[in-house]
Amino acid sequence: MPRCHAEGRGALVAGIDPAGLAAARGINPGDVILDAENQAVTTPDDVYKRFADAEKAGKSSILLRIKSGAHARFIALPLA
Repeated sequence: MPRCHAEGRGALVAGIDPAGLAAARGINPGDVILDAENQAVTTPDDVYKRFADAEKAGKSSILLRIKSGAHARFIALPLA
């Protein structure tokens, strides 16, 4: 579940299902979601909206830019 990141940029990943798709793609608690579908996010609501928009558009995955420590990377996360 994302929370606002203390630095004001992105949504902090507070926890994940260790057996879920996010964990399988290397997303970990403490990571920060910077962008979803090439749009900056600053709150958890931004992330949820991008997921909902992608599902409504019939997409099978969503592109996230994730910051882990000092490094950022792109991850395509399946929606279902």
